[in-house]
Amino acid sequence: MANLSSGTEKQLSKLKLLLEHLPTSLPAPDPATSQYPFVGYEPDPDDVELTGSVVGALNKAFEVIFGFKSRSEGDGIIPIKERGPGICAVVDVLSSAFVKEPFNALLNKWVEDLTLAANKIYNQEGVHVPTSDTASMVGKRLREESEDDKNTMEAKNDENDEEDLDGINVADLVHISNPLRAKVKKGRPVNADLVKLTILFKDPKIEKYFYRCVGEGCHLFRKGRPQRDRVLKHATSCIFLKEDLKDLANDMALENAPGNEVSDEHSRLKGHGLFETLVSENDEPANKKQKSANGPKQQTLEQSVAKVSQENLQKSLELIFVKLICVHGMVPTLIDVDPWKDMLKLLNPKAPIVSSDTVQEKLI
Repeated sequence: MANLSSGTEKQLSKLKLLLEHLPTSLPAPDPATSQYPFVGYEPDPDDVELTGSVVGALNKAFEVIFGFKSRSEGDGIIPIKERGPGICAVVDVLSSAFVKEPFNALLNKWVEDLTLAANKIYNQEGVHVPTSDTASMVGKRLREESEDDKNTMEAKNDENDEEDLDGINVADLVHISNPLRAKVKKGRPVNADLVKLTILFKDPKIEKYFYRCVGEGCHLFRKGRPQRDRVLKHATSCIFLKEDLKDLANDMALENAPGNEVSDEHSRLKGHGLFETLVSENDEPANKKQKSANGPKQQTLEQSVAKVSQENLQKSLELIFVKLICVHGMVPTLIDVDPWKDMLKLLNPKAPIVSSDTVQEKLI
């Protein structure tokens, strides 16, 4: 997996490990007869021309092979029906595509969906999910926690949010039975819904908090107090959570979705083009009051309206960028190039700057 970022290489390696050790209860046909024709796979040139990119052609092929409706039916997880070289070769196909477009959101989405699909098979068959030696060590010790395991964790957490857990003794951690009453020195109060998704611990020796996923069998374990974004990022895809808790996590995640934040303003903005200048840079409010030389500066109504309008425009732009990237396959880094920014400024001088990092890390 040469020429790939460390994060992408790690995700693909994890997917490869899962696919190579799928439960033996699944059939293992010869690659020539497999429903997953990924050994020596090359995108159809006609599809490349039709979609305008290799990734677009690959996305179309994946939707046909894995079933497009599977994402919107049942639990929304793609079914994997076979094991063997055919399905394993999908990792090579994705790896080659990442070399050409390393930051493509569609490719990242397929890696996430296939990883979730593989994990589901292990869960259904009651087979232990294969991991690296380090991850296995963490999982084993967390499972033995109820038996007062005295061993020290010497590993880092899985997924992309790795944290240094060296020197943490599970036996020293005290379960906080009522996190809502735990004292918070700074930051926001503990969210009651987050308490339902996590289990909070404290190390009285070092006065530090830790938490883990409430899902039975889940090995997620992190430093600090539960943070909304991090908890929801895990909970919405955790296969160990009960259905009601999964629904709760999805509902909480939707509260901050770009589409929901914009929807309340849709009727007010309807009839005005997205890039129409909401507040002219050169127009001074007609009734603007003179500021006292010695008195405090007071924000006028017009200034408040302008600020809210700019925030709404920002949210609208973010929603459109998410749709362009996730639905239509636009390369996220296109947002950062000067011609794109120049176009936005020509359409609306007030258009805010939205970076690809913001779209990929916070919105997708």
